[in-house]
Amino acid sequence: MKKQNGLATTLVALSAFVPNPYIVKDALAQATNADTMNITAKIMNPLVVQPSITFSLNFKSFAVSGSGSYAVLPAGTGSISKGVTIGGATAATALVKVPQSVSFTLTIPTFKTNSIFLTIAGGGPPSKVITLKELIFAGKSKIVNATETLNNGNHDITGMRITDPAGSGRFAAGARIYFGANQVVGTYQGSFIVKITL
Repeated sequence: MKKQNGLATTLVALSAFVPNPYIVKDALAQATNADTMNITAKIMNPLVVQPSITFSLNFKSFAVSGSGSYAVLPAGTGSISKGVTIGGATAATALVKVPQSVSFTLTIPTFKTNSIFLTIAGGGPPSKVITLKELIFAGKSKIVNATETLNNGNHDITGMRITDPAGSGRFAAGARIYFGANQVVGTYQGSFIVKITL
């Protein structure tokens, strides 16, 4: 029993000196190289709204016989209450550029808090102000989900999309204005911002 214990002890001691064939004392130099790779990311704005110069929202001339309203539809047809139109009105059109099939929102910022006002030169009392309370939108070409009437409190059209592979479409905009029986004779002008966002 003692010899076996001694043998076992010896074997254990010897095992510490047996070389491992997988360990190399002097490692060879390893071939290596490194270089820098560049990263580029460009954020751009692909959105464009370009109102037509030829087709702007124009009610042309009209005469009033009392307090009423005058509506011009996106197709350019007009109807007036308490008055008579003199000359054909035109609806506005605008070119929109958005990547094809990407959903976007059209917003009239003024309608978030107020109506839109047209004033005669110099402004002044209500008789010199015409109120635009509604904008009437419709798709004109290569645009969908553009039919909506916006007003104070309803200022967005969501889910609009361009169907053109080139990403261009057009919408038309009419409006309804309100006037008083004692409206001052003259040319009234105003403007509004059209904003589109993804």
